[in-house]
Amino acid sequence: MYFGGMRASTAPLRSSLLVLGVGGLGNALLERCARLPLRLLTLVDGDRVEPHNLERQPLFAPVDLGRPKVAVAAAWLRQAMPGTVIDVVDAFADAASLPELVKEHSIVVDCTDDVHARALIDQVCAERSIPLVSGAVHVREGQVLLLHAHDGAGDPSMTREQVFSGRPGPGQDECDMRNVPLEVLEAVGARLQQRVGDLMAGRPVENGALELYAGGRWTRYAPPTPN
Repeated sequence: MYFGGMRASTAPLRSSLLVLGVGGLGNALLERCARLPLRLLTLVDGDRVEPHNLERQPLFAPVDLGRPKVAVAAAWLRQAMPGTVIDVVDAFADAASLPELVKEHSIVVDCTDDVHARALIDQVCAERSIPLVSGAVHVREGQVLLLHAHDGAGDPSMTREQVFSGRPGPGQDECDMRNVPLEVLEAVGARLQQRVGDLMAGRPVENGALELYAGGRWTRYAPPTPN
């Protein structure tokens, strides 16, 4: 079996992925998910395809306008990943549904664009000890953060609030699709896929390490030190 351009000698350690958000970042990630040996991939989003989505969300076409984003993305993925079960939830995850969704998966990816949703996802993944890979974009910058990987370096109980405590930058922790170049979405989507692949293959990861994309390059910031 080939994995991430290398031959894997053992089965993946984790093989079920929950993707929350099928907008710009979700599209950039899902296009690359066909390269991952997943058993189960679940998509969660309550949005419909709108005309302004077509420019930066390549899984959607004009014929899809008005259809649920999860249904359109799932149809593409079932063609690209015939050996993977593709499930969809045509709704936004909330405090009632998220714990049940998370516990059925071995990795969660947060591609949402709401700070309150991000906080809830972080809380539920921490409670369930499920690794979380979170991505965000704002204008010409992007970020990727990994948390709650108990077999990774650093503190798996570290939260988003601890990582971003005292960090400057209006809009740093949000998505703003109106002015985001496709290059930024593609870079962050690729980095999300890379971190998911690292978790699946058991490659080294570090909880709380923040990766920032700006000016066409990535910069890594070490996790905050305990007080």
